[in-house]
Amino acid sequence: MESGIYGGFGWDSGISSLVEDTGLHNKEASCCQEYAVNEDPNNKYRAYMEDTYSCNDNFAGDVTCGLFGVYDGHGGNTVSEYLKERFPDELKSRIESESPSDLVTIIEETFEKIDDELKLMDSDTCGSTACIGIIRMESGHKVLYIANVGDTRAVLSRNGVEERLSVDHKVADKSEHDRIIKGGGVIMNDRVGGTLVLTRAMGDFALKDSGVICQPTIRKHFIRPFDRFVVIASDGVYDTLSDEDVVGLCDIEESTDKISKNIIVKALEKGSQDNLCCCVIKL
Repeated sequence: MESGIYGGFGWDSGISSLVEDTGLHNKEASCCQEYAVNEDPNNKYRAYMEDTYSCNDNFAGDVTCGLFGVYDGHGGNTVSEYLKERFPDELKSRIESESPSDLVTIIEETFEKIDDELKLMDSDTCGSTACIGIIRMESGHKVLYIANVGDTRAVLSRNGVEERLSVDHKVADKSEHDRIIKGGGVIMNDRVGGTLVLTRAMGDFALKDSGVICQPTIRKHFIRPFDRFVVIASDGVYDTLSDEDVVGLCDIEESTDKISKNIIVKALEKGSQDNLCCCVIKL
């Protein structure tokens, strides 16, 4: 297999179309030290890209605040493309108008409102995960909110030790499986309604009566001096890399741009067959 070198790892040019301008890199962020996002459609296995992302520094007029999101569409990119625009707009409007001391309620209501808007679109059999992270100062403390539906995952690096901040909402999770069955939902072939492995998603209105919900799991984390990185990535990354693998690639001496590229390349090397999107935030 003919190979080259990219981002510090050997990779097969037949596997990946990754190039240096596929994402963004903010080296002088106000809410954190720096952040970067990179992505790869994985054209060997996927006909088109359904992953999207949004990154907003100095968010809602607050230099301490940043909003980061990764959205992994399925059944098309209609919903994921909508989410990358609507989450920043709606959260900005709510934060600016209400100046809340805590964001949990606003985040919950934002997920519900945007999901309601999707009813007006062609989203019966199209949906998306959503994993958003918000950094800001509250009462003198730097905090991080992580909110997610689906299996796009957020992992924290604590001096090189991994800590998962999100929940993978899938049928394999016993609590999610039990919730669907108790609510009268249907699981066939380890999928909700026989079609979707996810138990929570935006859109997918044909499966809402079967137990798919848009209610996010929300974690509020007080950032500590030894918290180094947060990685938010779609399951194209985590299908082949463990949380430990991902955190192991977060080298404090490297830029977030290089780290996010290295994570994607390593996931491809290990055989990922999905679209990939990876956001790395250096706290």
